[in-house]
Amino acid sequence: MDNKEKPLVVYFHRYSIEYESVQFPIARKLIDSLLKKYRVLYFSMSNIEPKNEKLRQGVAFKEINLKVNHKNGRDKLLKTFLYYLRFPITLAQLKKQHPDFIICKETMPFVPLLIKTLNIPMLIDTSDWWWSILIGNKKFGRKLSKLMENIEVKSWNSPNVTAVTHSKAETDLVENKGLSRDRIKIVNAPLFEGVYRPCKAIKEKKLLGLKKQDFAVAIHGIIHPSKGYDQLLEWWKKITQEHKNWKLIIIGGSVGEEWCRNTIKELGLS
Repeated sequence: MDNKEKPLVVYFHRYSIEYESVQFPIARKLIDSLLKKYRVLYFSMSNIEPKNEKLRQGVAFKEINLKVNHKNGRDKLLKTFLYYLRFPITLAQLKKQHPDFIICKETMPFVPLLIKTLNIPMLIDTSDWWWSILIGNKKFGRKLSKLMENIEVKSWNSPNVTAVTHSKAETDLVENKGLSRDRIKIVNAPLFEGVYRPCKAIKEKKLLGLKKQDFAVAIHGIIHPSKGYDQLLEWWKKITQEHKNWKLIIIGGSVGEEWCRNTIKELGLS
């Protein structure tokens, strides 16, 4: 089949493929798999860092007229604000590409919902729950974020939409928010090959008040019920019944600290 005759898949993200390949380490492997049968267009903002030609090989790119510095929080916030202001233009540009399928890796509020209006088959990656992250620190914020997330997730109930979750906890959460179970596919999140490895961490153990003989396991990231912390803590309770010197270190933040502490207390792990 001639390349021009292949169906077009749009990989839609707020940030560049260079940034995505750090957050999602098999991004290039996924694209390579797609390129066997499809054309791939990566649609995003551009960044200030040099382009990685190896990552970009064989892929078409559509970059909207915003350049972001991923290492500068203020710049990311400003460009995200501008990203929303110009989203009607972005949506029109996306439609103009005539995609056969859209992989929506951008889950900022309303983005999947607006892309869904194009009535093109799409896959939505359910990674971060931004309403909870942005306003879920207080009781009223938690109620409002839950309401807004439920409204958006329920809107995904369409024959053209499939949502991808990365854990049992996330699957249950998405289903409880109103998405039909047959619209959900579970894909385990990939690990960062060659990045995480055992180490002695003697200095860090001492700072945390751990003993030299303690076996410490650390997990870091956004603390949210969708991330499977409750399941991890249940496993940990069983593990420590046999391994008394094993210690779990949770490094993270956002909206789930109180919920996580309560779960630890309920399981008798504190």
